Amino acid sequence: MKINLMNLFKKKTSIKKLLIIHITHHKSGTYWFGHILTDIAKEFKLKLQICDQNKLKKDTEIWLFPDSDLNTINFEKLNRPYKGTHMIRDPRDKIVSGYFYHLWCDEEWFRKKNNRLNQSFQEILNSINKKDGLLLEIWELRNQLQHMNSCWDYNNPNILEIKYEDVLLNPEKWFPIIFRKWGFEEKDMPVLMEIAKKHHFNNRAKRKLGEEKKGEHLRQGLPGDWKNHFTPKLKRIFKNLFGDWLIKLGYEKDKGW
Repeated sequence: MKINLMNLFKKKTSIKKLLIIHITHHKSGTYWFGHILTDIAKEFKLKLQICDQNKLKKDTEIWLFPDSDLNTINFEKLNRPYKGTHMIRDPRDKIVSGYFYHLWCDEEWFRKKNNRLNQSFQEILNSINKKDGLLLEIWELRNQLQHMNSCWDYNNPNILEIKYEDVLLNPEKWFPIIFRKWGFEEKDMPVLMEIAKKHHFNNRAKRKLGEEKKGEHLRQGLPGDWKNHFTPKLKRIFKNLFGDWLIKLGYEKDKGW
């Protein structure tokens, strides 16, 4: 019997030839979904890229678009079919999560000295109190939040809009929806769900959601942590800047929070 050795290199999934896309933002599950997509790429022998669109290669099969400006994405220029997801997070939690992460992270752009101030953003953040640090985080993230509000089509039928909080708190419901949107079939679900389970907060951090460990990328994870850190002044500032957007995305019903 003649054996076709090329069969050994065929993908395990019957997924159609389309580009799988996951779009996320800084402190909105990039680390989490990056690990999930890396394992999926290995399991199904798919080529993964984590990059901006201008670096995307034609043979890439999974594209993770990390915390960059949404207005740099142009789906028409892909020139191929695609399906994907766009994950958002309560921006108040993004602010708090970013603040604690930026106090110690080793990302180059945060440790690079500002020529005018002769200090890095991280050095400045560590020299001021938490209240002022959170104000600085709001200032630094304002452009990104404005892009999320004004430069993105939330009605693109090829992109499923998902919330960080929903997926984190109810993974058994949301991951099958996500995997189907990406084009996977029912026979692929058991291995995909095992990958999702492996990378849930409880399993990666070795502690429960809400149990805080400062100095860790996975600090505490529980949605609503902003309530522990926002002062009345911070609330007023945030409402003035982004109060309407919180209502639009369903994080609040009004500005009475």
